[in-house]
Amino acid sequence: MRFLQVFFLMAIVLLAWVMTVDATNISAHERDELTRDLRRWQKKFGNDDHVRAAMTLVRGTLTTDDLLRRLKASKDKLPMLRAANPHATFSHLTKFALLTDKELARFTSSPRVRSRASMPYDGSGSAATDTIDWVASKCVYSVQSMGACFSVWAITAIQAVASANCIATNALLYISLQEVVSCANMGGPDGCHGGDAIAALKWLIMQQTALCNDVDIPYTAGSSAYAPTCSDNSKCAGAISFAVSDVVEKSGEALLEKHVRVQPVLAMVSASIDTWFLYTGGILSSCPQT
Repeated sequence: MRFLQVFFLMAIVLLAWVMTVDATNISAHERDELTRDLRRWQKKFGNDDHVRAAMTLVRGTLTTDDLLRRLKASKDKLPMLRAANPHATFSHLTKFALLTDKELARFTSSPRVRSRASMPYDGSGSAATDTIDWVASKCVYSVQSMGACFSVWAITAIQAVASANCIATNALLYISLQEVVSCANMGGPDGCHGGDAIAALKWLIMQQTALCNDVDIPYTAGSSAYAPTCSDNSKCAGAISFAVSDVVEKSGEALLEKHVRVQPVLAMVSASIDTWFLYTGGILSSCPQT
């Protein structure tokens, strides 16, 4: 069975040291609204491991006025985003709302997600005549938090393999995320510093007779922010096998529609724009290439 995997890489952004938001005047009424919004943001994201880690890197103290101006800058972008994407929803109350454009740009240029050469793009396609919701099936994991470890590349690889295998066998396997983070980099850096999802897919297929489930090797890197050296997994030998074979890399809307009718498809997109940083759901109509 051949399958396509393209994938979403989303991550938390690190705050930079220099604030670049314009000192926009805020009326008393708007200040009250923004203050309430800021409280909501702090309640929702104040205990987030990544947000707290990012905030500790900021030199100096951001005043309440600084935070309100940052929040206003994000809120002011919403009308344009909504007009360009009427079938999507956006909010200034995301994890990224208090970051400046320069800070976002600095984060998205981070080397932690390994880049790959661009594939030829086929922009042809047609309007879909039906719908399918793979999330409603039993072959898709629930959303998994990577915690303090940048393991999104490993989560992506596991999801792609497990979903494809489930469709073929009617059984959803719960592969150890910790094992993949610790072992799939094959001599590379600590898996919590990033990795290559496609290489991890190939590694999973090659190692399928020596993989452990998430009960045998539970995920600990999410709290420790460290992926220990790959350990002996002989106790799991033969415990997991896949009804999948090749990893196929392709691009284009027509191919995307073709494959999503067969199995869940994980899509990789450029997240260095407000469209994604303030996105909360729905279907995008306009997605700039930069």
